[in-house]
Amino acid sequence: MEARPITVSEIKVNGKNLFRDWLTGLDKTLQVTVDKRLNQLRRGNLGKHRNLAGGVTELKMIREGLRIYMGWDNKTAVLLILGGGKGRKADQNEDIKLAQSIWTIFKASKMK
Repeated sequence: MEARPITVSEIKVNGKNLFRDWLTGLDKTLQVTVDKRLNQLRRGNLGKHRNLAGGVTELKMIREGLRIYMGWDNKTAVLLILGGGKGRKADQNEDIKLAQSIWTIFKASKMK
């Protein structure tokens, strides 16, 4: 069975794109790695990931220690919330909490 393509877009919060800000802050080599990971996602392959509470999914890039936090808008579209690194566990937990909070606010705003 062939994977379905997935539409990937980014969430803005108060006019800020936290995912894009994170991505442009990475060095060029890591930006290319993230872009390859997103292309994999666009082809319908989630790869290494885990589902978190609150409807957020964490995409993992193990070797680089990077994470992308996203939410599903429907079965074929995801919205990128933010990115982060595995680094310190406390930092990763803060990234997760922030992604969950942003996702909750975003979903509530769509219902208005």
